[in-house]
Amino acid sequence: MDASIESREVEKPPISFGKEEWTEIDKGKTFIIFLLHVLCIFAPFQFNWSTLWVVVALYVITGLFGMSLSYHRNLSHKSFKPLKWLEYLFAYCGVLALEGNPIDWVSMHRYHHQVADTEKDPQRLD
Repeated sequence: MDASIESREVEKPPISFGKEEWTEIDKGKTFIIFLLHVLCIFAPFQFNWSTLWVVVALYVITGLFGMSLSYHRNLSHKSFKPLKWLEYLFAYCGVLALEGNPIDWVSMHRYHHQVADTEKDPQRLD
């Protein structure tokens, strides 16, 4: 084996969640998510079945197609190769999930797999 490949050190990506100062964008996103949760207090008073099906459909579009299928399986692990227009459509669905842009998400996820269960893992819970 080539010694240069073995001695290569894994570099940390530029974004490390929870370890840097909050920017104005971070504060804005936090406020929006907080506001959405506060508005959920009124959800039981506005419930109807058609709205429930819209929520289920949006969950499938953003969670299944956007995050799981596109960001995770296709872009991060390259486990399949869709048509280019379909790849862009699924990535757009992932953006609608408010999990960030595809490049940053994939970068962080690949780094997570490189340093999983270590102190450098950005998705560590402790």
